[in-house]
Amino acid sequence: HHLEPSAPPPSVENIPRPLSPTKLTPMVHSPLRYQSDADLEVLRKKLANAPRPLKKRSSITEPEGPSGPNIQKLLYQRFNTLAGGIEGNGGSEATASTTDANDNEPLPSPPEGMVDPDEAEGPEDDNNNNEKRTNLKKPNSERTGHGFRVKFNPLALLLDASLEGEFDLVQRIIYENPSTPNDEGITPLHNAVCAGHHHIVKFLLDFGVNVNAADSDGWTPLHCAASCNSVHLCKLLVESGAAIFASTISDVETAADKCEEMEEGYIQCSQFLYGEINALITRLKSKSLAF
Repeated sequence: HHLEPSAPPPSVENIPRPLSPTKLTPMVHSPLRYQSDADLEVLRKKLANAPRPLKKRSSITEPEGPSGPNIQKLLYQRFNTLAGGIEGNGGSEATASTTDANDNEPLPSPPEGMVDPDEAEGPEDDNNNNEKRTNLKKPNSERTGHGFRVKFNPLALLLDASLEGEFDLVQRIIYENPSTPNDEGITPLHNAVCAGHHHIVKFLLDFGVNVNAADSDGWTPLHCAASCNSVHLCKLLVESGAAIFASTISDVETAADKCEEMEEGYIQCSQFLYGEINALITRLKSKSLAF
């Protein structure tokens, strides 16, 4: 006779979801969010044209295929490299295709069999894997040049620094016309608001950036702050001259209409913006009656 299986294999629905590949922490949402498919569809349509901040420099990414980026492969390559290529030549292929995920961290030494073309000048380099790496060029290196070979786009740096919260970098490159938008119309102020970096938002506003800069769909920084239910940023933007009647192109909504009903802080943010609208209407009516 044969043994019957003790238990059926677990179904796909019963397998616990893995942690987020970039944050390595479970995602936590408000209990009021996505109560039904209808709510989800309404939210999807509402945010379809919302400005999306640029990708962070340290994100794990690659050109997406039909099924999206291969996160498992990327994680394996990254951590195999960080472990120093323990598997030897077997991990050389993954190591070769892995780039430095953080700009400020040096790459580890390549495993045996992988020789940097710039250092393949003598056989002693192949065997001395314990030698410390250095950024200094060798005297006879052909690539030893005079001055910098790369100049980063100031706008790209400012957009990225505003999104990442790198205040010191924002301060250094703020003089490179900070109101210039990218191809989608997104400015550093959009990015700083979307990421919730209040100190950078205040610094940009004090410097005099365009508070009403609109992206390709008409989203202003005030729309972004309202969609995050950030009443503090909304007040800061309105006090700096943000146009509360500015509307988006696709759905013709003001910032007050963009307050997210299913997220925390909706009541305070919505009450503030609609209160500002009513107060402005009252002032305009009183002025018209005076004339």
